[in-house]
Amino acid sequence: MEDLPLETCFLVASLGLNVAALAPLSGSIYFNMSLTKAWYGEPTVARSILVSVYMSTVVASLCLICLLFLPNALYRSIGRHLSAGLLLFQILQSFLTPFTELEGFQGRALRPLACHLGMATFHGITLGVMFFSGSLDPVQL
Repeated sequence: MEDLPLETCFLVASLGLNVAALAPLSGSIYFNMSLTKAWYGEPTVARSILVSVYMSTVVASLCLICLLFLPNALYRSIGRHLSAGLLLFQILQSFLTPFTELEGFQGRALRPLACHLGMATFHGITLGVMFFSGSLDPVQL
Protein backbone atom coordinates (compact mmCIF):
# COMPACT_ATOMS: atom_id res chain seq x y z
CA MET A 1 0.00 0.00 0.00
CA GLU A 2 1.27 3.44 -0.88
CA ASP A 3 1.93 6.14 1.68
CA LEU A 4 -1.09 8.22 2.62
CA PRO A 5 -0.99 11.96 1.93
CA LEU A 6 -0.67 14.16 5.01
CA GLU A 7 -4.19 15.58 4.61
CA THR A 8 -5.66 12.05 4.56
CA CYS A 9 -3.74 11.16 7.72
CA PHE A 10 -5.11 14.25 9.48
CA LEU A 11 -8.61 13.53 8.21
CA VAL A 12 -8.55 9.93 9.41
CA ALA A 13 -7.18 11.16 12.77
CA SER A 14 -10.01 13.70 13.13
CA LEU A 15 -12.70 11.18 12.19
CA GLY A 16 -11.08 8.59 14.45
CA LEU A 17 -11.06 11.14 17.27
CA ASN A 18 -14.81 11.56 16.77
CA VAL A 19 -15.33 7.82 17.16
CA ALA A 20 -12.91 7.45 20.09
CA ALA A 21 -14.39 10.38 22.04
CA LEU A 22 -18.08 10.38 21.15
CA ALA A 23 -18.91 6.65 21.16
CA PRO A 24 -18.05 6.12 24.86
CA LEU A 25 -19.49 9.51 25.79
CA SER A 26 -22.83 8.86 24.13
CA GLY A 27 -22.96 5.38 25.66
CA SER A 28 -22.32 6.75 29.12
CA ILE A 29 -24.97 9.45 28.68
CA TYR A 30 -27.45 6.92 27.31
CA PHE A 31 -26.88 4.51 30.21
CA ASN A 32 -26.94 7.40 32.71
CA MET A 33 -23.56 6.60 34.26
CA SER A 34 -22.58 8.57 37.35
CA LEU A 35 -19.82 10.69 35.78
CA THR A 36 -21.96 11.86 32.88
CA LYS A 37 -24.89 12.34 35.24
CA ALA A 38 -22.69 14.79 37.16
CA TRP A 39 -21.73 16.59 33.93
CA TYR A 40 -25.02 16.50 32.02
CA GLY A 41 -27.59 16.28 34.80
CA GLU A 42 -30.63 14.06 35.03
CA PRO A 43 -32.08 12.41 31.90
CA THR A 44 -34.12 14.79 29.75
CA VAL A 45 -35.41 14.94 26.20
CA ALA A 46 -32.59 17.38 25.38
CA ARG A 47 -30.02 14.87 26.63
CA SER A 48 -31.55 12.18 24.41
CA ILE A 49 -31.28 14.48 21.42
CA LEU A 50 -27.63 15.14 22.29
CA VAL A 51 -26.96 11.38 22.37
CA SER A 52 -28.57 10.98 18.94
CA VAL A 53 -26.41 13.80 17.53
CA TYR A 54 -23.27 12.24 19.01
CA MET A 55 -24.14 8.76 17.71
CA SER A 56 -24.95 10.18 14.26
CA THR A 57 -21.52 11.78 14.25
CA VAL A 58 -19.92 8.45 15.17
CA VAL A 59 -21.75 6.57 12.40
CA ALA A 60 -21.01 9.30 9.84
CA SER A 61 -17.32 9.32 10.85
CA LEU A 62 -17.05 5.55 10.42
CA CYS A 63 -18.74 5.70 7.00
CA LEU A 64 -16.48 8.55 5.89
CA ILE A 65 -13.35 6.68 6.97
CA CYS A 66 -14.51 3.79 4.76
CA LEU A 67 -15.11 6.17 1.82
CA LEU A 68 -11.57 7.53 2.13
CA PHE A 69 -10.10 4.09 1.44
CA LEU A 70 -12.20 3.02 -1.54
CA PRO A 71 -10.23 2.42 -4.73
CA ASN A 72 -12.28 4.90 -6.78
CA ALA A 73 -10.77 8.43 -6.70
CA LEU A 74 -14.20 10.06 -7.10
CA TYR A 75 -15.51 8.33 -3.96
CA ARG A 76 -12.40 9.34 -2.01
CA SER A 77 -12.91 12.94 -3.11
CA ILE A 78 -16.57 12.83 -2.09
CA GLY A 79 -15.46 11.41 1.26
CA ARG A 80 -13.00 14.29 1.77
CA HIS A 81 -15.62 16.91 0.95
CA LEU A 82 -18.31 15.34 3.14
CA SER A 83 -15.78 14.99 5.96
CA ALA A 84 -14.92 18.68 5.69
CA GLY A 85 -18.62 19.52 6.08
CA LEU A 86 -18.93 17.31 9.16
CA LEU A 87 -15.81 18.79 10.77
CA LEU A 88 -16.97 22.35 10.04
CA PHE A 89 -20.34 21.57 11.64
CA GLN A 90 -18.60 20.23 14.74
CA ILE A 91 -16.34 23.28 14.99
CA LEU A 92 -19.29 25.65 14.76
CA GLN A 93 -21.30 23.64 17.29
CA SER A 94 -18.40 23.56 19.75
CA PHE A 95 -17.72 27.28 19.58
CA LEU A 96 -21.41 28.26 19.68
CA THR A 97 -22.19 26.08 22.72
CA PRO A 98 -20.93 28.59 25.34
CA PHE A 99 -23.30 31.22 23.94
CA THR A 100 -26.34 28.96 24.18
CA GLU A 101 -25.84 27.70 27.74
CA LEU A 102 -28.71 29.31 29.64
CA GLU A 103 -27.34 28.85 33.13
CA GLY A 104 -23.75 29.67 32.31
CA PHE A 105 -20.88 27.24 32.63
CA GLN A 106 -20.52 26.49 36.29
CA GLY A 107 -18.34 23.60 37.31
CA ARG A 108 -19.99 20.56 35.80
CA ALA A 109 -20.03 21.70 32.17
CA LEU A 110 -16.52 23.13 31.98
CA ARG A 111 -14.73 19.82 31.47
CA PRO A 112 -16.88 18.58 28.54
CA LEU A 113 -16.71 22.05 26.99
CA ALA A 114 -12.92 22.02 27.17
CA CYS A 115 -12.85 18.58 25.51
CA HIS A 116 -15.14 19.76 22.72
CA LEU A 117 -13.06 22.88 22.15
CA GLY A 118 -9.92 20.74 22.01
CA MET A 119 -11.52 18.48 19.40
CA ALA A 120 -12.73 21.52 17.46
CA THR A 121 -9.20 22.94 17.44
CA PHE A 122 -7.80 19.68 16.05
CA HIS A 123 -10.58 19.57 13.44
CA GLY A 124 -9.70 23.16 12.49
CA ILE A 125 -6.08 22.18 11.96
CA THR A 126 -7.25 19.25 9.83
CA LEU A 127 -9.39 21.56 7.68
CA GLY A 128 -6.44 23.94 7.31
CA VAL A 129 -4.16 21.13 6.16
CA MET A 130 -6.83 19.95 3.71
CA PHE A 131 -7.43 23.45 2.35
CA PHE A 132 -3.78 24.34 1.86
CA SER A 133 -2.95 20.95 0.33
CA GLY A 134 -5.60 21.49 -2.35
CA SER A 135 -7.54 18.36 -1.43
CA LEU A 136 -10.76 20.39 -1.19
CA ASP A 137 -10.48 21.67 -4.75
CA PRO A 138 -13.40 20.72 -7.02
CA VAL A 139 -13.10 17.35 -8.70
CA GLN A 140 -12.61 17.32 -12.47
CA LEU A 141 -14.74 14.60 -14.06
